[in-house]
Amino acid sequence: MKHTHKEGAVCEHSHSHDAEMQSLGMKAQIISEQLDKLDSNLVELEYVKNCLDELKGMKKGSEILSPINSGIFIKATLADTSKLAVNVGKNVVVEKTIEETKELLDGKFEELSKMREELISEMQKIEKRLIELGEH
Repeated sequence: MKHTHKEGAVCEHSHSHDAEMQSLGMKAQIISEQLDKLDSNLVELEYVKNCLDELKGMKKGSEILSPINSGIFIKATLADTSKLAVNVGKNVVVEKTIEETKELLDGKFEELSKMREELISEMQKIEKRLIELGEH
C-alpha cells in the first residue's frame, strides 16, 4: 500500500510540475506577442516623429499624399505647416504645433518603453522558472 501511495504522490507532483510548465509556456507566448506589438508601436512612433521632422521643412502649398485609410491616399496641398490636428483620446482632436505633437509622441514612447521593460522582466522570471522546473 505504501508503494502505491508513493507512486501516486510522484504522479501528482509530476502532473503539477507539467501543469506549471504549460501555464508558464502560455504566459511566455502571450508576453512574446505583446512585446511584438509594442515593438511595432515603438517603430511606428519613431516613423511618425521622422515624418514630423520632414513636415517642418515643407512649405505652405507643398503637395503631399494624405492617408485616408490603410493603404489609401489622396493628393493634398498643405495649407498650414505650423499646426496639426491631433487625436488626444476618446476621439477628441486638438490643434498642436509640430513640437507639441513630438512631445506627446515622446511621452507615449516613454510609456511604451517602460511597459516593454516590465514585460521583458516578467519574461525573464518565467524563463528562469522554466529552467528551474526543467532541472527537476
